[in-house]
Amino acid sequence: MNSITPVFFLALFLASLAVIPAYCNRAEAGGGVIMTSGSVSSSTSARFITSGDSGVELNHNIRVTDTVGKATAYMNILSMEGRGTDGQPYEVVSFRESTTVQGLISLFEKRLHYESSLTGNTI
Repeated sequence: MNSITPVFFLALFLASLAVIPAYCNRAEAGGGVIMTSGSVSSSTSARFITSGDSGVELNHNIRVTDTVGKATAYMNILSMEGRGTDGQPYEVVSFRESTTVQGLISLFEKRLHYESSLTGNTI
């Protein structure tokens, strides 16, 4: 007589060894321009639903040329990570970056990038 019980218990045992701890990322990027005339371009891309081994990612680029005025670019990051299965925060990392130029702007270019992924041993 065959039984699936040993396989079932083995599957539960192996599943309990590999733990992905709780984590949460909050990433925000943007910019602003106040100008009389000139040229401005910006682009933003994000990947917040992971597929395979790739992590989350946020990119924001801004370029301002030949103007008089004010240009700003910023990125704010809050990353919280757990450890094990207790659900308590183990590490909190925050990062803020902001750059502003004002006056006669011949070129203002800012490229902001954030990336976070699960690496290493998860046991």
